[in-house]
Amino acid sequence: MKITQSEIKILIKQCVSDSNIYTLQDFLTYVQKHNKKEVTRNKIYRAVLSLIETKDIVRIERGIYAKDFKSAENNSVQVVAETEEEIKIKKDVFDSLNKINADLENLLKQVNIMDLSNETYDIVIKICELKKMIEDIKSTY
Repeated sequence: MKITQSEIKILIKQCVSDSNIYTLQDFLTYVQKHNKKEVTRNKIYRAVLSLIETKDIVRIERGIYAKDFKSAENNSVQVVAETEEEIKIKKDVFDSLNKINADLENLLKQVNIMDLSNETYDIVIKICELKKMIEDIKSTY
């Protein structure tokens, strides 16, 4: 049997009632521990988004949540500023991903899908999936 969004939200509110800070994995573990129904990480995420909208919890930073900002401050979350080296690495990765994506795009423009064997067609599909994964990675920067 699957757990409902309402049940997940109630459990997450119970979890944050102690005024600590939590991640999605913490919520998932808590819900699994206090409920025997099937739950997925995606359901937890949707419940968290809903609780943020209703201001039952707040997002402190990406992937970190608390009951409110005051409780987060009490737990002294320290956000470490990125160093210049980290910024350069991120820029280099982003630039590399852009180049790879452009190269894949150019390759795909040259392919006539009707002339492909099954094996080559499967490779083209995997290239399209790779482009999607690259876009997902780039969206995190």
